[in-house]
Amino acid sequence: MKRLWHALSGVLGENSSYEPCIHTAEDFAIFFMDKVDSVCASTAATPVYNVLYKVMPMLTTCTNVTIDEVQKLMGSAAE
Repeated sequence: MKRLWHALSGVLGENSSYEPCIHTAEDFAIFFMDKVDSVCASTAATPVYNVLYKVMPMLTTCTNVTIDEVQKLMGSAAE
């Protein structure tokens, strides 16, 4: 993807130096695991937060709609 943007920039006359990515998937995996471990360690002493939630009624019935109703609903959502 970087090469595509580099080529496009060249066509547009923009000059920039292209440096190929030297990171590997393994580098990313190590970085990600280290980051997760760091966050876990820094929040280990934080007390558990009791999240309150509202019980929502279950949807037990469905009403058929027409194509026109769906189109009208979708059209009004864009506004």
